[in-house]
Amino acid sequence: LSLLKSADIIHIHDVFIWFLPTSFLLPFKKVFMTFHGYESYPLSKKAIFYRRLASWFTQGNICVGNFIPKWYGIKPTIVTYGAVDKSNINDKLKISYDAVFVGRLDEQTGITTYADAVDLIREKYPNFKFLILGDGKFKKQLQKKYICKGFVRNPEIFLNQSKFAFVSRYLAILEAFIAKRLLFAVYDNPIKRDYLRLTPFKDLMIICKDSKELTEEVVYYLNNTYEAKEKINKAYKWANDQTWEKMVENYEQLWFSKK
Repeated sequence: LSLLKSADIIHIHDVFIWFLPTSFLLPFKKVFMTFHGYESYPLSKKAIFYRRLASWFTQGNICVGNFIPKWYGIKPTIVTYGAVDKSNINDKLKISYDAVFVGRLDEQTGITTYADAVDLIREKYPNFKFLILGDGKFKKQLQKKYICKGFVRNPEIFLNQSKFAFVSRYLAILEAFIAKRLLFAVYDNPIKRDYLRLTPFKDLMIICKDSKELTEEVVYYLNNTYEAKEKINKAYKWANDQTWEKMVENYEQLWFSKK
């Protein structure tokens, strides 16, 4: 409590409920929130209530994604999609894989949709090489058919070695954009659809609802490289502006605005 009392600003990420009892002891303290992601679909009333409670008891917030205001009924102070560092990008590496997946190996990341699509793609392109980076409960079954390297600290190295990026989370999306890789994102529920579509970069990636649509899109862009390059260049330009300096400015604006 003494540490909280001495702080000029308290900024909480996602879990506000632990601070609620303390907030009554520090009624004049400047407190802010950052809301990330979502718990699961369908959203529980409890999850929605806890986020609304956090927004009521704080002086402002940053929502990571424009889907959060829609699904949780929160008025955002600032909406962001993260930041990316382009210093680790090496575009001189040889392309060794056709597609790379980066993320947890569970229901929320779309890995099974990507894997099913690869099976369909291989009916036409038998040598289509698919690399999986990440850990999770599906790892054992996936490594029977695909190249699985587990969790890696520097996934951008493998993004640089892959033709396509199979990712659907904001951080990985930014990393794929800055690596100049054509990006295919998938969704399997309405909130994940909005997670992807309610973004300023929705037209810079290919968004698919299932493995059949994903297969058709991958095959299309394998045969239409000019269109792929055009989308890649626009995505890179957008991601290049999403710097950590800009992120710092967002937090400073939130904390020190006179509103």
